Amino acid sequence: MIKPLQKRVNRIFCILLVLSIFSFHSLSAQDSTLRFQSIIQSGIAVGENHNGFVLQAVNGIKKDRWFAGIGLGYDGYMNNTFPLFSDFRFDIGSKHEAFVYGSLGYNFPFKNKPDKSLGSYDHYQFSGGIYTAAGIGFEGQIFKNKNIFFTIGHSFKKLKADMWYTPCAECDAPPTDKYRFSYGRLEFKTGIRF
Repeated sequence: MIKPLQKRVNRIFCILLVLSIFSFHSLSAQDSTLRFQSIIQSGIAVGENHNGFVLQAVNGIKKDRWFAGIGLGYDGYMNNTFPLFSDFRFDIGSKHEAFVYGSLGYNFPFKNKPDKSLGSYDHYQFSGGIYTAAGIGFEGQIFKNKNIFFTIGHSFKKLKADMWYTPCAECDAPPTDKYRFSYGRLEFKTGIRF
């Protein structure tokens, strides 16, 4: 069930990415100013069997209704990771009170150790994987050039783990168990754009 949903999210993100590239190109000919903006957001990722804390910081450029930036975050859903990602947003409505967003990046593992629930492995190697997110948000001004926002969206992250154990010093090395973790989840976030 998650794989068809992830395919749809990936298609939506690809469409947003292509639209962003073409829109920034076409906007460069117009007479509007570029502004540097920062976004700080936190929230919760909710999946089938687990919830996790999410914290992200994004810095980028805003031009008219478009925003493009680079972000770094902490993702505490199941296996802790640090996603590094590109973030795109497009404001909707005459007062820019709603927006759609999409992110694409890579997860770096927080630590290279499994938790106790992974059994008796004494050797392990975690490696990162893809990170995507897409959704919709609503924002309102709280101070001049400072907006608070709320978002709901879907995000996806992948990780890989190669694990093995050594039963005794004289024994041959046991085969490596390979795990591939794919987590699709809903995200509810709030933050400030300034």
